[in-house]
Amino acid sequence: MATNNFNKGLFTDSREFYQPDGTYPFSLNSVEESINGSNNGSIINEEGNLECLNLPKGSNPIGSILLSQNELILFINNPDAILLVNTANCTYTTLIQNACLNFTKQVQGVYRVINGCDRIIYFVDGVNDDRVINIDDIIRNPTSHNYLNKFGVFDCELIKNKRNFDLACVKDITVNNTGGNLELGVYQIILQYEDNLNNGENYFAHSLPIPIAYGNYNADYKDVIGGDPLTFPQTTKSITFTIAGIDQTYAYLNILVVHTKNQIKTCYIVDKLSIVENELVYTLTDLTTTDSEQIPIDKVIVSQNPYKISETIAQIDNRLIKGNSKQTVRDYAEFQRLANNVEVTYVTKPILYPNSDTKSGLSKSSKSYSDYRTYMRDEIYSLGLVWVFKDGSETPAFPIPGRQKNVSRFGLFPASDPNTHSRPNNNTGVGNTEWDSALILAGTYTGPILSPSEEYKHLLPEDFIKDSGNLYVERWQAYNTAYRKTLNNASSNFYSAGDLAYFESNYRYPLIKDCSDNYIYPIEQDSDGNVIGAKITHHKMPDTTLEEHFTTSGGKTYILPLGLKFDNISFPSEYSSEIAGYYIVREQRTENNKTILDKGIIHENAYFTVNINDKGDKDYFVQTTVGGRHHREENAGGNWDRGWIPNKSSIDVDCGNTVTGTLTEIGPGIFAYLIENNISYNHKSQSFHGPVSKFLKPSFNTSLFKIERILTGKTEIITADNQSINDLSRYHYNTDYTSSSVFNTSDKQTNISLEKNPIYINPHSELPLGYLSKAFINSCSQETCVFESKDPFYWISQNDTQDDVALSEGNEYDANVFYGSLKNYNKNIYGQAGLQKYFKTHTCMINKNRTSTVQFGGDCFITKFSFFKSAYTKLCSCYGCNTGNSEDFEVDKNMITYFVESEVNTELRHYDINNLADNANTFWDFFNGTLQDFFNIDWNGFTFNDDPLLGAGAPWNQNLYMKNLYLYNRDYSMSDTVKPYFSLESNYQYCKECAESFPQRIHYSETGNQEEKSDNYRIFYANNYRDLPAHTGPITNLFINFDDLYAHTALGLYKIITKPYQINTNQATLYVGTGEFFSVPPRQLVSVDYGYAGSTQKFATKATEHGTIFVDDSTGKIFMLTDQLKEISLEGMRNWFEENLELKFNKQYKQQYGVDYNLKDQPALPNGVGVLTTFDPRHKRVLITKIDYEALNTIPETIDFTDTSKFKNNSWTISYSLLSNTWRSWHSYLPNFGFNDSNNFYTSINSVPKIWKHNQLNFQTYYGKKHPHVIEYIIKDNLGQTKTLDTISYISKVEEWNSNTKQWIDKDYETFDNIIAYNTYQSTGKRQIEVKQSQDPFANLTTVSNKCFASKTEKNWNINNFRDYIGNRNTSLFTSNWNDIKTDYYIDKVPNTSAFNFNKSPFELEMLRDKYFSVRLFYKPVQDYKITTDIFSGLNNDSYR
Repeated sequence: MATNNFNKGLFTDSREFYQPDGTYPFSLNSVEESINGSNNGSIINEEGNLECLNLPKGSNPIGSILLSQNELILFINNPDAILLVNTANCTYTTLIQNACLNFTKQVQGVYRVINGCDRIIYFVDGVNDDRVINIDDIIRNPTSHNYLNKFGVFDCELIKNKRNFDLACVKDITVNNTGGNLELGVYQIILQYEDNLNNGENYFAHSLPIPIAYGNYNADYKDVIGGDPLTFPQTTKSITFTIAGIDQTYAYLNILVVHTKNQIKTCYIVDKLSIVENELVYTLTDLTTTDSEQIPIDKVIVSQNPYKISETIAQIDNRLIKGNSKQTVRDYAEFQRLANNVEVTYVTKPILYPNSDTKSGLSKSSKSYSDYRTYMRDEIYSLGLVWVFKDGSETPAFPIPGRQKNVSRFGLFPASDPNTHSRPNNNTGVGNTEWDSALILAGTYTGPILSPSEEYKHLLPEDFIKDSGNLYVERWQAYNTAYRKTLNNASSNFYSAGDLAYFESNYRYPLIKDCSDNYIYPIEQDSDGNVIGAKITHHKMPDTTLEEHFTTSGGKTYILPLGLKFDNISFPSEYSSEIAGYYIVREQRTENNKTILDKGIIHENAYFTVNINDKGDKDYFVQTTVGGRHHREENAGGNWDRGWIPNKSSIDVDCGNTVTGTLTEIGPGIFAYLIENNISYNHKSQSFHGPVSKFLKPSFNTSLFKIERILTGKTEIITADNQSINDLSRYHYNTDYTSSSVFNTSDKQTNISLEKNPIYINPHSELPLGYLSKAFINSCSQETCVFESKDPFYWISQNDTQDDVALSEGNEYDANVFYGSLKNYNKNIYGQAGLQKYFKTHTCMINKNRTSTVQFGGDCFITKFSFFKSAYTKLCSCYGCNTGNSEDFEVDKNMITYFVESEVNTELRHYDINNLADNANTFWDFFNGTLQDFFNIDWNGFTFNDDPLLGAGAPWNQNLYMKNLYLYNRDYSMSDTVKPYFSLESNYQYCKECAESFPQRIHYSETGNQEEKSDNYRIFYANNYRDLPAHTGPITNLFINFDDLYAHTALGLYKIITKPYQINTNQATLYVGTGEFFSVPPRQLVSVDYGYAGSTQKFATKATEHGTIFVDDSTGKIFMLTDQLKEISLEGMRNWFEENLELKFNKQYKQQYGVDYNLKDQPALPNGVGVLTTFDPRHKRVLITKIDYEALNTIPETIDFTDTSKFKNNSWTISYSLLSNTWRSWHSYLPNFGFNDSNNFYTSINSVPKIWKHNQLNFQTYYGKKHPHVIEYIIKDNLGQTKTLDTISYISKVEEWNSNTKQWIDKDYETFDNIIAYNTYQSTGKRQIEVKQSQDPFANLTTVSNKCFASKTEKNWNINNFRDYIGNRNTSLFTSNWNDIKTDYYIDKVPNTSAFNFNKSPFELEMLRDKYFSVRLFYKPVQDYKITTDIFSGLNNDSYR
């Protein structure tokens, strides 16, 4: 006799006669323990389920979040709603029901508690924006909660993690003299909305910098200066501004301020305002109030929540984790094409100078920074367009190409240029079709030797066009080709307007197409007719030869900031409902992105030859003394540019030494050896005086100086105290350039090529011979920036005759000076297309419907700049002519003032506030007194510490030397650099479906805690992520196993190390890291080429206290993850799962249509397929259900799985016991959705809108229908020996629950009701079991074809009368044909009726004879009986056939 039990569970991985002991090949609706205790080794029929919740008609549960022991959130669709369910009493409350929930896919979510009692749910579905809801806010405030709009209607927009909102605008910014305690520096205002629950949105409305300067804005203009916040005291200033367009659907508005102090940015939350109106006026008074809070600047500049839609969600270590996220998919190709069409022209704005109005727009005012900051003339700028969406998200920056060659924005260019400017020989006759491309003669060539003329020596060989020995360049390469279209008077809103100059880079736009095969960037054709990317064009500003930077009109002076007008701005119409507005952005001019390095004036340097004691002649450069009259021919005569030997220099001579020069009478009876008649000019050496060189002292890398304009004014002669006008040793001058004119360049250069980079020479210093062609003696003189040109300059003609006129006090004469720029020739400025970095040019977003706008937003200022020049020279004199030698000194001083364009705001320079006792600690722009007073300052305390020429601490005598004071806080030069915008990379794949998707990305929130004021789980910064390797496919699920985070991809399982500082000595890898979240790379648990332990079925992963069960549907495997990975499908079920786990319908669909079925992994949805896993906490088992179908023919156009004439059901449910770690049974219930609480599990089916509670006493009844309990086991003994089956025996007990006594009652003569016994070729067919209820051994002793007889003896059941009824041995014993099994589905097989002959005579009936016997028992009583089956055996006799 063969005896066995059921303790080892299901096993289908062997042939029948190798069936392991303790296993069985099939069981249906079975469990291994009963509700009243464990029955180890038994099989018990499973309890049924009863209706727990009656859901809205037609609805389907699609997701759940367990909140507590018996409470959970249930998501349903059709109608779309969110329910709060109590499973203890089977009730629910509808929290939200609204079609806007748009539940078209299953939902995955988590929850947590904040503020001690607020339960927050976070859920995703891969379709809608990620969402978050405070359910207790809804429960407490059903008619006034945070998710009702202003009309009291629930609004899905308000539950988005990233919701739409109106961007408020910061405008009308005014700096007040009083009312605050603000430090010096610049400030930027930032705003943020918060809801009633203190949840904040993205920060927005970053304002342009607002300067806080030192001094009284209501006093004289010159009284306001800059200052160093580290040394200057706090001011009493405050900032008042208006916030307009406030979104009143929010409860609060946070005011943030970024304070830049000494180039360091610090961010503060300074106030939280309740929103009551859509506009308010706010005054910022202080940053250090008790309510202010400092926050990291990166939290402000990095966008929160860059991803809108996620596929999966989890939480660990007080952080919310999301995976496989995507941004909104947008057609960036069309955005870029429309940006290509934006037209950019220039305007100039007249602003009266000086002007004490703080809103005037002068450089000291906030208005200058916010509204009228100028672009640098003749500079090249890279501009872009950023679109803003209603949810606060922004597009990349789309580059705006510069003007096309020879194309005016105002129609055709004129045939002749009507404007006066410095373009020699090209003001007329250009022709309107060759405005930029007309060829200019630029030199000659002989063979490979190029000989460019002076103005073109800075160009590269490839820039020239060769033709018949001549070199040519296109006109735009030689000159600025901007065109002034209109010129108004200074009282107009805009003074002038016109076309920008043309500029093209050496780089080309990428040659890429969109999904419709259209080119995205501008294109052109090469000489062979091939399409290539056009040259990248940028926006070149007009130079001052065309557009002066200041002007005079009606006796008044106006500065003229340069701004830009943008026309033809549009967006793709399909985004009309999503777009709110746009920003104009520009790239920052870094040192690599500048062609204008500095602007200023130049003074020609003199040189002289000295022979000291006949030691040989030596040449020395010196600065000329007076700045006003240096533009002269060599032999113009006069002594205004004095060239006497500088005192205290290395060529200092004692009087009496032989000095080459002329002994000249310089006063009554006073003679000196002057070198004036020996002074020379080589017209190459120049001293450049510009703000950048003086304040910042950079090392210029430039090859070019451009003369742009002639500044004109007056030089006034001022005497020192107690000196007459004829005392030449005390001449003082004041040169003020108050107007300008065009430099007539008909025969003179404007572009001057340099021999070397300019070099800065410190005050009172020398530059030895080597760098310049001569040594430079700068002792007793102020700083200068010196360069030498390759060829001589051409100079201004001098026509005044005052050189020879006797002077009287107060006399003045005309002054002229060249104004120009140090330039860097760079054809590759801003580099190649892709990932350029832009910043805003204005504060407020421009409404999307405005197709035209004027914006300034440059990076420069137009200021009035003053600096001081002086010379202190030695005179060797004799009295009475050659009667003796003595020394005297000459001191000449000159204050020079001019309007300049610069990134340095010279009008906000400052003094050393810690050295107020020093009279020299000042500068003319701030000095309170006359210029004569300024010149007569007592300089006794002024020393040159460690001066290499004078010695340490050497004092100076009164009125001998004055040092310029160039203290400047660079913060005042700052443009908006808080938030950058980037263009798309050049290889961006516009047609790539996942261009805006990040399928391998896991990103994490900020750390949350229960006491936080706002919900940190809602804050995801763009850089807080980790990408998995792409080769294993997209992330399909995130889950927590015990205390570790795991990520599933289609082909792999990754452990995500979140706490690397912990060392786990039980693993091969020890993680020792910085402790930063995600700092250790993810680790794939098993890495093989073909994929292992992956999953595409996120709803088939179930975490339990025993470990996590998941399915790998692509390979047909089931795994259990504890502290190690275990393939539990290997436990006797490997082959079955490999054959049956794959989704047949998805495979069929993909074969027919070439793509995955759109409802794959959506088993809860009508006509969805997928795998779901449910945990039964009562019996400690996991139930895995596959919902799957197969079209009987081709897939019809309309998919309806309930149509059994067109679709076969391939679904099944199987259970795995976590108590015995064995597979236990298949089940007749095929739920579309399931969940569990702490005590039980619940399921639903799509055809009935109910929730059913399992483990109820209605055995085998599921969803109101009774199903059979089936056991099949194998009888085998003495393998190799043929046996006959006489009797089967088993131990079982049937019981009925008595609800009155709460006890089980035995049902003695109750057992299985049907049986099939079969072997390889024989079968009894399905036979009814008839129980013999008499002790008479001959009772019921008949042979009945459809019955077998069971008898019970001392708790043992015996069944016999097994005969073979097979009549057709050419067919199978069983069938799984859909038409045969669909009535009783789920069942694996049923007897094949075509194989049986139940009309056999008793003489034809054979006993079952084989090496093994399979016995399948059925139990389906009408009553709710429990049947427990234990040991089974078979009485087999040897067959001697």
